[in-house]
Amino acid sequence: MTASSYALIKDGVVVNAVLWDGEGDLFPEYETYEIKEEDPVSPGFTAEKDKKGNWVFTAPVVEITPEERAQKNLSTAQSQYNRASAQITALNQRIEDEDYSGDYTETAVAKSKNDWTTYRKALRAYISEADGKEALPAPPGF
Repeated sequence: MTASSYALIKDGVVVNAVLWDGEGDLFPEYETYEIKEEDPVSPGFTAEKDKKGNWVFTAPVVEITPEERAQKNLSTAQSQYNRASAQITALNQRIEDEDYSGDYTETAVAKSKNDWTTYRKALRAYISEADGKEALPAPPGF
């Protein structure tokens, strides 16, 4: 017999997933469930049987602390700051080269540069505040 993936379930929680041929009683302290390809199940999921006796799995809810959220916001702000700087550099090059055509008219390029510069200034202020508690500034076009 070939090995399949099995969920090891204890007290309504999937505690592990193992490769096993399903033979014997290797895991007597666990209920086992042969995981099918379409099953969304991993360690940490809750597991309960429905009225028909079929297993139903629910993903764990991950709660992010305010400190973790603030750190994520500051990291995103720095990444967006770098993106804004790259956009401004590209627009400055277009202006210096007088490379205007189609949608990239002189007026449109100047406006876009102004919008990205305003956004970058807002990000700089956000980063210098260093608390990350507020919502991030919206990028141009949003």
